[in-house]
Amino acid sequence: MDKITLARMCRASRMLCSIAQPVLFHYYASGNLARSVRSWNVEHWSPEDDKLPAFLRTLITRPDLALCVKSLQLQGSGVQDVCSPELMLLLSDASSALNFTLPVGWRWEGWAAEDPEDLPGGEPPNNRTYFVSDDNFNPYLLDFHDWLRGLAIALTPRTQMLMYMGEELGELDSFKNTKTVLPALKTLAIRGANNYDYFLSDIHPLLTAAPNLETLYALDCNGVKYSQTTYASMANEDMWIKNLAVNKIHKLVFDEVSPAVFEKLVKQCVQLEDLEYYIYSWENCPDIIQAIFPIKERLRRLCFGYLPPPAPSYEMRLPDNNYTNITSLQEFTQLEELAIDQALLYRKSDSSKITRLVSLLPRSIRRIHLTYVYKSMYEDLMSLAREAPGSFPNLRSMKIGLSTPIAPERVAEIECMRTVESNFINMGVQVLWEEDLKGPFLYTAIPGGAPGLMVAHVPASSWNGGFYGDALQAAAFYGHDSVVMALLSAGANINQHSGGIYGSALQAAARNGYSDVVERLLNSGPLVNDVSGMYHTALQSAARGAQGMIIKRLLEAGADVNTQGGKYGSALKSACLVDNVEVVQQLLDAGANANAVGSMYGSALQTACANGYGKVVNTLLDAGANVDCRGGYHGTALIAASKNGHDKIVKQLLNSGANASGLSISITVSSANHKEVIQMLRGAGTM
Repeated sequence: MDKITLARMCRASRMLCSIAQPVLFHYYASGNLARSVRSWNVEHWSPEDDKLPAFLRTLITRPDLALCVKSLQLQGSGVQDVCSPELMLLLSDASSALNFTLPVGWRWEGWAAEDPEDLPGGEPPNNRTYFVSDDNFNPYLLDFHDWLRGLAIALTPRTQMLMYMGEELGELDSFKNTKTVLPALKTLAIRGANNYDYFLSDIHPLLTAAPNLETLYALDCNGVKYSQTTYASMANEDMWIKNLAVNKIHKLVFDEVSPAVFEKLVKQCVQLEDLEYYIYSWENCPDIIQAIFPIKERLRRLCFGYLPPPAPSYEMRLPDNNYTNITSLQEFTQLEELAIDQALLYRKSDSSKITRLVSLLPRSIRRIHLTYVYKSMYEDLMSLAREAPGSFPNLRSMKIGLSTPIAPERVAEIECMRTVESNFINMGVQVLWEEDLKGPFLYTAIPGGAPGLMVAHVPASSWNGGFYGDALQAAAFYGHDSVVMALLSAGANINQHSGGIYGSALQAAARNGYSDVVERLLNSGPLVNDVSGMYHTALQSAARGAQGMIIKRLLEAGADVNTQGGKYGSALKSACLVDNVEVVQQLLDAGANANAVGSMYGSALQTACANGYGKVVNTLLDAGANVDCRGGYHGTALIAASKNGHDKIVKQLLNSGANASGLSISITVSSANHKEVIQMLRGAGTM
């Protein structure tokens, strides 16, 4: 439910107001975020009235509602704040109680917003609104608004998350001499605005007021844009981090500062377990790894990457010289999750056949996220899949973010790289694919930083195309049920063929096994047998992901188990790409035709034989699959098994009566490295 609806409920009746008003005040967002990005990541801001004075009036006169505020998003307005004399008196009394000094731009008569000449008759309504003239316009409106923001923070002691955007942050000095304590504040997110930055030391007063702070997002904290002179004088000093209250910080999100400064900061964060660090230049890469080395036995999550500007090609932003890349994190013995750019592991000149992941990762790793992948790493991923059971027994998830758009000359190798998915699934490792965009807003790294969104990036619902097609499909792909609900409430078309790899939101959710999202979509009326996307139907998409519970629900909703089409031809053939007998049997029990022919593998039996899944082959043969059914890339199941060297399956097929006569000599040639297969084919009279 959005804030407009909640506000209407508050005005409907006293009873509804008592229920809705506390919820309405849980999250105050001032807006004024960047509306667009110009070239090279320069943000364009459109200041608007954020109604902060009215919000403060309520906080002062209704302290019960002030205690309901859990999250604040505060950003400078640049718009004249409307304040009557009565409100100025309220603000003065509140600031005195909190030991806040009255700001520059104080005027007991208040401040105006409009010119009476713009109103009908030139008369103010009820004489309650004050108007701009030479003597009632505040020339210090930014200072005054910053003071209002500080007061809003101090008046909401139960705030748990604060997102604060400023151009210099000098206004935070007002906290130094106050009684302000924010015991509930757990997450603080600070970033610059209007292409400004700040010095890390500027946030000291706010950190001191939050003794229980656990998560700190300090973005744009370099200070070089703010003052190059001050930056130069601080470069080799402890002034950056002196007395910073960060001893309870568990999670730190940072962008580039001096490596020496960063190393000192990390040493002060004695409880740090989760670190995100974004660089703007490649030279500092090895220094940062050295900086975090002292916490190698404590760090559980590391996200390390480069923020690329919106250039036409990601690859053109990479250095041509042989910079030092990261070769090993094995001494980080507690590391469970790693998100890292491909370019931090491989240089542009490195061969695609290099295998580095096995020697990079610690044994404790559970989740890997490779970001901005622009070239194939097929060999390295295959090596990891082979070694995972023994070397990385806890590995459960592999996410690969593809840099978009993929260069035309690399499309084929990237498509080939996608085939590693089945190898990981066989080892119990879930593989997810996503799209990494260039030129990201820094504020999108903050969950909840954009009102209503809890994900880093969701395209606008009116935009079609790309990896996901539209916003609804993207939210479904990641299982964000609350975002799906919000988009549906906003009128997203659930049956729209919006493009993307999956074609529809239902297929995206089904592929990745998000049962709650699938249920919500089904209850919203999608066409369960609608055909679109790579997998053609939601049932085929669920089968490709071996999602047994989703398959059961789709069948209950009327999904046709024998719909033909798509990349793999049918749900049964998609299931045969994964070594999961239960899912194959589930589809057969639902009436799937084991002898349907079509798509790249021809039949379900040929699909299983090509991939070497003996148990699936047995299941299909028991279900009456025709051992000599022809079609597809390989022609027959026997040819598929022979070419791929699956000797046990070749024997299995021959014992089941597969016709070996007349097989092309090319099979023997392609099987030259598989002696057992050659012997069996000779014994069957193929040579």
